[in-house]
Amino acid sequence: MGRTLPTTLSEAVAENEAIETPNVTSHFQLLHALALSSATLTLVGVFARVSSSLQPLDRRKAEKSPGTFDIGGAPKRMAHNILSVLLPFYAAMHVGGPKVALVLLTAVAAGLGALDRKPGKHTPWDDIRRTLRTRKTTCAALVVGAILDFLSSGGVARVSLGYGSLLTSILVIPPPLPTAGWSLIMGSQGQTSYVTEGAGRASLPKPSSPLVSSFESTLLTIASGLSLAVVTILYSLVSSSYPSLSTHTIGFSALSVASAVALVYFSHPAALRGRKFNGFLLAALFVEAVQFWEHLAASTFGQFSSHFTCAALVGAVMFDTRSTSAVAKHSHGHSHSHDHKPHDHHLHGNHSRLSAFLIARVTPGSIVHSILIEKDSRRIAYFGV
Repeated sequence: MGRTLPTTLSEAVAENEAIETPNVTSHFQLLHALALSSATLTLVGVFARVSSSLQPLDRRKAEKSPGTFDIGGAPKRMAHNILSVLLPFYAAMHVGGPKVALVLLTAVAAGLGALDRKPGKHTPWDDIRRTLRTRKTTCAALVVGAILDFLSSGGVARVSLGYGSLLTSILVIPPPLPTAGWSLIMGSQGQTSYVTEGAGRASLPKPSSPLVSSFESTLLTIASGLSLAVVTILYSLVSSSYPSLSTHTIGFSALSVASAVALVYFSHPAALRGRKFNGFLLAALFVEAVQFWEHLAASTFGQFSSHFTCAALVGAVMFDTRSTSAVAKHSHGHSHSHDHKPHDHHLHGNHSRLSAFLIARVTPGSIVHSILIEKDSRRIAYFGV
C-alpha cells in the first residue's frame, strides 16, 4: 500500500536522525575545515610578524621599503590565500588526511600542474597540458588510485568532493609551500665570471612561502585568517553546527594546524625532486604507515587498495622524473663536451700556431672566438691589427 509509519517514538527519532545525519556531517566537515584554515593563516602571519620584529632595524626598514600597498588587488590575494589553505583541509575531511598527504606529496615530487610553475606567464590550461604530456604515468596512477578509493568507499559524493578539492588545489590554486623566485634563480645576466657567479649563488635567500614572502603578503595573510574566522563564526550560527570540543578532536586539530604552519616555514619541496628520491620515499613510507594504522580495523580491500596506490604512485613518479632527468643529463653532457673543448672546432683553412694559441684562450661562443675560427675573418682581423 504505502510507506509504513513508525510505531514507536524511538523509531521516529532514529529515522529523523538518519535523515539529518548527512547534512549535519557535511556542515561539520566544512566548519572544521574553515576553523583549521583560519587558525593556520592567523598563526603563519603572526609568527612572521614576530620573527620580523626580532630582526635588526635596518633589515626591517629594507623589508618595508619596496613598493606601496596594493589595495585594489588585496581581496583577490586574500581569497587566493584562503583557498590555498582551505582546499587541502576540506579534501582531508572527505577522503582522509593520509590520502591527501600522499596525493600532494606525489604532486610536489612529480611537479604536477601549478606545483611546478615554469618561468613566464602560464594559464592553468598550459599547466594541465604540460602535466599530461610529461607526467603520463603519474596521472594514470592517480586515476587508478581514485577509482580504487571510489570502489572501497561507501559515499560517492564524499569522495567526489574530496578529490575535486584536491584536483583544484593541484592544478589551479596550489598550497602555499615555500618556493624560490625565478628572478633569484636565474641571477644577474651581466655577471659571467666564475667568482661573481659563485657570489651570486651564495647570496640567494632561502625559499619562502607566498604567505610570508614580503611585508605586504604577511599583512594580507593575517587579514585572511581573521576574515575567515568571522566567516567561520557566522557559518556556525547559520548552520546551527558547532565544532566538537572533545580531547581527541582538539588534539588532532592542533596537530594539523602545527603541521601546516611547519610546512609553510620549514619545508623544501624542491628537495623531493632529486634523482635519489630519498625524501620522497621516506615521506611516502611514513604516510603509508599512518594509513595502515588508520585502517587497521577496516576491510581487507581498503588496506590492499591503500598499499597498491602508494606503491603505484611511488613507481610512477620515479619513472616519469628519471626519464626526464636522463634526457636532461644527456643534453647537458652533450653541451658540456662542446663548451669545454673549443679546440675541437674545425679551423677553416691552414692555421698557424699563433691562431691555435689564441683560439684555445678565448671564450667559446664569443665574438672573438667566432672570428678566429673562420679563415677569412681571421685574415681580416690579422690585417686590421
